[in-house]
Amino acid sequence: MANTKDRTPKFSALIPLFVFVFTFLGVGIYQNDFYALPAPIAVIVGIVVSFILFRQTITSKINTLLKGCGDDKILTMCLIYLLAGAFAAITNETGSVNAIVNLGLDVIAIQYIYVGIFIIAGFLSVSTGTSVGAIVALAPIVVGFEDESSADLSILCGALLR
Repeated sequence: MANTKDRTPKFSALIPLFVFVFTFLGVGIYQNDFYALPAPIAVIVGIVVSFILFRQTITSKINTLLKGCGDDKILTMCLIYLLAGAFAAITNETGSVNAIVNLGLDVIAIQYIYVGIFIIAGFLSVSTGTSVGAIVALAPIVVGFEDESSADLSILCGALLR
């Protein structure tokens, strides 16, 4: 049987996460601008803290970091973000967002727009297999609905995030 002592959860394992969150939020609150410190910089601070905190060799730490970065789930998530962002930029530049918003406002009564966004987002996330991709793809359209109608953006975003 494997040594279970090495598998016991320790609070110290969460310290790098807390450093990341407090760094990002702290600078954002202090500067009154959450874009003042890019998130990757706060991640690097958390990684440095984890390298300092844990007692493995530097080679072991780097191998663990690279193994985690190269995990297929992480790479898939990054690819989804990149492609969804590209899709959102392309649809915005080609005028597709405005066309979809105008078509949606012509076809769907404004009181049903929230339900429509919810159903479309649910269908898109199930059919593509990624809720994040659906959210990123539909976010410009949701903001367009808010711009062109009297719909409440917070409720629209809630329907999108379901």
